[in-house]
Amino acid sequence: MAKKISLLIVDDEESVRDSLNNWFIEDGYNVACASDAKEALSKLEARNYDIILADIKMPGMDGMEATQKLRQQGFDRPIIALTANAMRESRSKCLAAGCDDFISKPIDRKKLVEKLAFWIGKSRGGESTGSPETGP
Repeated sequence: MAKKISLLIVDDEESVRDSLNNWFIEDGYNVACASDAKEALSKLEARNYDIILADIKMPGMDGMEATQKLRQQGFDRPIIALTANAMRESRSKCLAAGCDDFISKPIDRKKLVEKLAFWIGKSRGGESTGSPETGP
């Protein structure tokens, strides 16, 4: 039996966390959620996740700052930024901060699933499926 993919969802909006949590539990992922970057960093101290979905605009430490901190600490797994702002400069800032990809809200489930499949395949050194597109 293949290992379940562990996913950490970080978003200050409970409705977004709940929706994503439900989607990915249905898809067989092992899901954990955090309501802010501080909680996410704490969860990452206890466990290493295969992939992170992180909202960029959160109170306190934002997703870009948290991503930079994770990269400095050696976290080398995929991080996909979630943002309500689909502007090109936002995408560039997310990628410059260390995110591997970017998706805008409202989230298109099919597009997100494709991105996850691509990045998980790539991080495991296997053949990637899904979309390598980094657009919103």
